[in-house]
Amino acid sequence: MIAIRIRNESRELVNIFVSRYPLPGDDGFFCLAFVRNAYLCSIFDRFCAMEILDLYDRDLRLTGQTIERGQRVPPGLMIPIVAVYVYNNQGQYLIQKVAPRKGNYYSTTAGHVQSGEYDFAQAMLRELKEEIGLSATKSELKLVKIRRYDYKFTFLYMLKSNVPAEMLHLQKEEVEAVMWMSHEDIELLCKMGLFNRIHYQLLLDCEERLQNKH
Repeated sequence: MIAIRIRNESRELVNIFVSRYPLPGDDGFFCLAFVRNAYLCSIFDRFCAMEILDLYDRDLRLTGQTIERGQRVPPGLMIPIVAVYVYNNQGQYLIQKVAPRKGNYYSTTAGHVQSGEYDFAQAMLRELKEEIGLSATKSELKLVKIRRYDYKFTFLYMLKSNVPAEMLHLQKEEVEAVMWMSHEDIELLCKMGLFNRIHYQLLLDCEERLQNKH
């Protein structure tokens, strides 16, 4: 018998799993009584790794409903996304090359807001730390705009930093490399189909914000 400890914060995942694959267990523990059933164990592993997202209405009000990341968002409902452009004193932007298994293209740092994350700026800081190892504070993040497109609310931020790209610790499952790029470099990648086009539009939003500041 294999016993797997489940933390309290994973209770929602356990409830979903048990509802689909009833198994014996008690409070705080989860027993897989199928020692030879590697397939069932792999299903459980995927459940522990999956992301749960909160659903909002079009006025950005919580509905109390959730979905798993990758599931289709129901009509009329939305999910929040966070994205940031990190820029330096030379007017360059910190761009990441996405890991091959994720598409092998270029983009800025962005991600989904997890269920229970109601502070979107804090969610952005988490993504920065997890994906590229960049630490920052909420006061350093500047909200540029909230862009609504299709079923997503994108909270777009800017962050000024002069950190050397080679000093960052990357989440290799998500990011292959990071580098400072000029607008011209990013535009060229976009024309070549190698840069996320939605993220390029977000870059234009950020540059408009910078121009208005001057």
